[in-house]
Amino acid sequence: MPDQLHRLLNETLNEVRAWLEDLRALGLDGVPVADLRELHPCPPGVIGLDRGGPSGCRQETLEEIRSDLGDCQRCPLCSARSHIVFGAGAASARILFVGGAPTRGEDASGDPLAGELFDRILFAMGLDRSSVYSCQVVMCRPSQRPAHPEEISACLPFLQRQIEVIAPQVIVAMGEVATRVMTGQSDEFGQLRGRWSKYRGIDVMPTFDPGYLQQHPHEKREAWNDLKEVLRRMRQDD
Repeated sequence: MPDQLHRLLNETLNEVRAWLEDLRALGLDGVPVADLRELHPCPPGVIGLDRGGPSGCRQETLEEIRSDLGDCQRCPLCSARSHIVFGAGAASARILFVGGAPTRGEDASGDPLAGELFDRILFAMGLDRSSVYSCQVVMCRPSQRPAHPEEISACLPFLQRQIEVIAPQVIVAMGEVATRVMTGQSDEFGQLRGRWSKYRGIDVMPTFDPGYLQQHPHEKREAWNDLKEVLRRMRQDD
């Protein structure tokens, strides 16, 4: 019971923090409580049980987010994709892995962070795909080029909503794109990799992308050091 209560409190605090950050981004330093109830009875990512009035709130589900995404046509990447690569895994995962953009194989399968190397990474950590949640910053494959900023922006709200539902204890940002989005920092990837950061109060560990590690196997030791830090942080929170 104490663990359940602790998790519930963490989820609630993360939702409130994200809500306040959204208000600050809109230029609102303070809003009277009565006005908040009138404008929006529930924080972002939380749905009113009675959509016509403030009779209560509930967290939206991953299925509802995927349904809202639909057959997405929000950016030009939709024209060449095979599949939208939406997140997959446990909705109650303590660790969330975020990749950059789908590879050719992930575009073909529709599975995020697909591939044997990621499976081996999870196995080494004592995890498997059913116990974590994995997703991508961009959900359609950019062919032979990095994702453009406007393409990242089109996907970002759906990534943020998935994170709100999962409410993980730790986010592992895999690769440069995921690291920049999750940390909000523009420093060189080499300066950010392996150093703890925060996303809306959630611990973030930037590390290498599995695709990069396949091409640069000499970096696997450094990646494992990053992931051992993740495991240490998780043990500290137990």
